[in-house]
Amino acid sequence: MASNNSDTQNLRICVLGNAGSGKTTLALALARHFHLPIFHLDRELRHDHFVLYPPDELFHRHNRIIAGDRWVIDGNYLSLLSDRLERATVAIYLDISRTVSLPRIIRRYLRNSHVRESIPEGARNKLDWEFLKWSMYYSRKRHLDELKLLSAGLPHLRVIILRAGSASEWQKRVIKELEAMD
Repeated sequence: MASNNSDTQNLRICVLGNAGSGKTTLALALARHFHLPIFHLDRELRHDHFVLYPPDELFHRHNRIIAGDRWVIDGNYLSLLSDRLERATVAIYLDISRTVSLPRIIRRYLRNSHVRESIPEGARNKLDWEFLKWSMYYSRKRHLDELKLLSAGLPHLRVIILRAGSASEWQKRVIKELEAMD
């Protein structure tokens, strides 16, 4: 999709995909490269032990983030996606299979079971049945269809879908594509 944005200084990027797809890695790289503030929705919209804020506060927190002129947002939260895409200039969907994402989730937990910047303050990285079940039954097709449907009426939004490839390949491809936007 073409973008009307000729200036990478006002990038507003959504990075979407299953747990373990590489959202945080890509979001951090883009934030660093383009000097953008980064927001991890799990950290911003949850507290304590991954408990969602009440709906009013959830929407307020999300709307405060997307009101900014420049950002990278890491996370899905489909109930809030349409508002986010209205403001975004770029949506990147990491279309990764469960056979890739589930081992990554387990490795991440085993290597890094302490606090991460993408999870709620004070919470620890967790690996429980609910999270694994959500990841196993995550519907790539449903999420991709929803992204396509929501972005159809948004001519300002460039949609990038990434499939097979390494994190460094993705970073190079996306950076090159965003720098070439006109």
